[in-house]
Amino acid sequence: AANGVFPNEMGASFQGRLTGQVRRTGPEGNRAIELGMDSNQGSVVATESWDDVLRDDFSVELWMKPSHHHLGSMVGFVGEFDPIQRRNKHGVLLETCGPSAPSDWLRMKQLRFLHRTELTTKPADGVSCFSGRPYDVRRWQHVAAVRRGGELQLYLDGELAQSVRDDSSTPVGLRLVIGQLYTETSERFLIGQLDEAGGGGRALRPAEVARPCEMLPPVKPDAARPTS
Repeated sequence: AANGVFPNEMGASFQGRLTGQVRRTGPEGNRAIELGMDSNQGSVVATESWDDVLRDDFSVELWMKPSHHHLGSMVGFVGEFDPIQRRNKHGVLLETCGPSAPSDWLRMKQLRFLHRTELTTKPADGVSCFSGRPYDVRRWQHVAAVRRGGELQLYLDGELAQSVRDDSSTPVGLRLVIGQLYTETSERFLIGQLDEAGGGGRALRPAEVARPCEMLPPVKPDAARPTS
């Protein structure tokens, strides 16, 4: 970041505005961002409209390293911030699941890809695609959310984890927020690290989703993985 702005490596538009505290981690030249480690939770917001990108097919991908299983927003596309309700209405959301209500325990270790036709704040609105299997903590994993025609697809480490049918259109006027649920308040923020977040106006092919994972070392037995 320079003067509070994260540049977009793919062009002059969609620059990210930094709010709060965001740490850098990793070796020089290969840094990731670390979120949720300070009392002044940080996030990145791009205020330009993503209508041209999200109008039809689209893809969102990133590397994540959550610190623990929790409810945290990685990438969201939201409407304007409502100062009375103190929240944004969501159209697209990619998040880690964790318990915020008793019913959430069934999904608490999964990933969620949410797509809504109308911008709302009601949890039951829209179509959700869950990973069906748990994500790991304190380990780098690749995640991709793809809208292909009338289908939502969620990939974890290059493999299709779940797909659901959704023929609805994506709302217009959405803005990008990384690291927390809303643009102006620190709620449901991710605690962990993110790297190489990207999005584009086409559906990535399965081989393209898998390509970033091809050089990963094999995962060690489950006994070596933390579970909470």
